[in-house]
Amino acid sequence: MSCCGERRANLKARMQAQQQLQQRLLAQQGAAGAALPPVPTRLCYRSGIAVVVSGPITGQAYNFGAGRAPLEVDAEDAQALLDTGRFDPV
Repeated sequence: MSCCGERRANLKARMQAQQQLQQRLLAQQGAAGAALPPVPTRLCYRSGIAVVVSGPITGQAYNFGAGRAPLEVDAEDAQALLDTGRFDPV
């Protein structure tokens, strides 16, 4: 039968190994999330006039020119702008 000191040492070593594994997994998840930025979406304003729109999520100003010229919009703002019915995806 093994000594209590050995059991404690083995338990401590297993706990440290588990903590290190958890830290590595969290670091990998953080790196994976940071490596994939949102892809901008190209939208055009349905009306033929020029308009400046503030992104509802980012607050970024988007200057849509006359003639339905497409403009890259932050992915966070794109869906909210599309939901207004005033924009078309390109």
